[in-house]
Amino acid sequence: MGWDEVKVRAGQEFHKRSDLLMHRLGVRNGAVPLTMLPLKSEAGRPGQFFFSPGEAEGRADLVRNNLPDAAAEILRDLLSSFSTARLRRPQLWR
Repeated sequence: MGWDEVKVRAGQEFHKRSDLLMHRLGVRNGAVPLTMLPLKSEAGRPGQFFFSPGEAEGRADLVRNNLPDAAAEILRDLLSSFSTARLRRPQLWR
């Protein structure tokens, strides 16, 4: 292990421990509160992921018509994730 690697690892260890200490003290250095995020009007136009919200139904129809097995699997996954989240929610919000 060379001197450069020792310096890098020592710096990482220092920052790791200082982050833990700051967390235990309750300091949220660098955190961005949600109230500081730009509002929709300030940001200009809303972001677009892969397609606009109006296109979602057409995309779903394409998947359902061309890949019926994949569409059924997607629905099963969604339903199981919703039921799992519903069971866990009271524990997370307490």
